[in-house]
Amino acid sequence: MSVLNVINRILDRRLHEDNMGGWASCIYDFALYGGAVGDIVLSLDLPSAAIINYGYVNVLTAPTSAGSATVAARINGTADLLGATAIALITNLNAMVPNWAVGNMIRLTADRKLIMTVAVAALTAGRLEFRLRYDVPSKY
Repeated sequence: MSVLNVINRILDRRLHEDNMGGWASCIYDFALYGGAVGDIVLSLDLPSAAIINYGYVNVLTAPTSAGSATVAARINGTADLLGATAIALITNLNAMVPNWAVGNMIRLTADRKLIMTVAVAALTAGRLEFRLRYDVPSKY
């Protein structure tokens, strides 16, 4: 495959995702972000007007804490993706609020980044993958 074909495939995929939507994901890793109480801005970002219609958290390494830590996730408003959840309940796969139901979908009001909030006590370990399915409405 020529370099030009590779570039075209990358551009086609990127144009499709930017204009149509797709899956976006990021990983919270305690080794990279730490686990202090407060907001942790993750690397997942979506464009203004994107509509998030589904999401889940995949536990890669169970989060731990010396106390009763909770984790929440938001992108457009307070805990709009995942309300404060005790880490003991974050196991395997965890659904987020957008669950294909129209009333639960989230329309972004600006370009946004995913923010994970740690509360009550700091985390001492953990790796979580956040995955969001989104669409970008027509601009025409």
